[in-house]
Amino acid sequence: MTAYVLTAIQYGVFLIFVVLALMQTYAALYSKEERRFMRNRVKRKLRKQNEVTKKRSAESEITLLFQEAHLSWLNNIRFAMIRMIGLLVGLLYFSITTSSTNTILFLVAWLVLSEPVFKFSLIRLYLARRIKKITEKKEGELFSLFAMLKTDLIGNIRDEINVYHLLKDTLPYVHYIKPMMNQFLRQWKESPQLAGQNFEAALGGETAQFLGDFLGSLHKMDRNSALQVLEEQNEVFGHRRSEMLLQKAEVQRNSFFTFFFLSSFAVIGWFMWFMFQMTSQAMNM
Repeated sequence: MTAYVLTAIQYGVFLIFVVLALMQTYAALYSKEERRFMRNRVKRKLRKQNEVTKKRSAESEITLLFQEAHLSWLNNIRFAMIRMIGLLVGLLYFSITTSSTNTILFLVAWLVLSEPVFKFSLIRLYLARRIKKITEKKEGELFSLFAMLKTDLIGNIRDEINVYHLLKDTLPYVHYIKPMMNQFLRQWKESPQLAGQNFEAALGGETAQFLGDFLGSLHKMDRNSALQVLEEQNEVFGHRRSEMLLQKAEVQRNSFFTFFFLSSFAVIGWFMWFMFQMTSQAMNM
């Protein structure tokens, strides 16, 4: 370990002297005005390249995946930096503590499992599971919004509907669809129909499609008409809700079955290996 530290110090001192020599050479070759002009030109190029990189990063498939998974602080560039740092730390650790074979295995495993482009990589499976869970949460909140709208309309004694305050009162009870509802409320004052279309496009699915159309045209309805529309869709929403619950229960059953199957297989494999070892020892004696 001491040898590695001494080598690092030697190369560090050498690198510092090289940098100082290059700085002196740069100062001798160019005047002060030329250096200022070159610095400004480099800054402009870096600024322009940074803007292009940000634009490409925002449009990247990986960035969109992170945003859909509610990991907006991550994008393809930041994740690439995290992968590189993790790779360097892992390679340094394995190269010092173990053999070169394990280092190569770590290199291959890290590059494959942390590659979001691969459909069955670990990070892609995690993002897919997270996105699916968030989608289910959004769908559940849409069902809750449907029920709250129906309850509020039933309890409202006036025929006129105050759409803005009706939705404003439901905001504390939702979380995942709250940004879409805030956007709807901002756009509703300008164009209720456009606000409903954007609400539907942001969430997607049959439930969001109905609620987007309903909310976009709610200002044109009276209380009885709105309740009639909700009552007509009540059976459809109930069926959709039951279908989602059945699918979730099916996934849970499959997960438990897979866990117990693998556990049983591991126990049987260990028992067979144990019997093989015992038999081999008895025959050698």
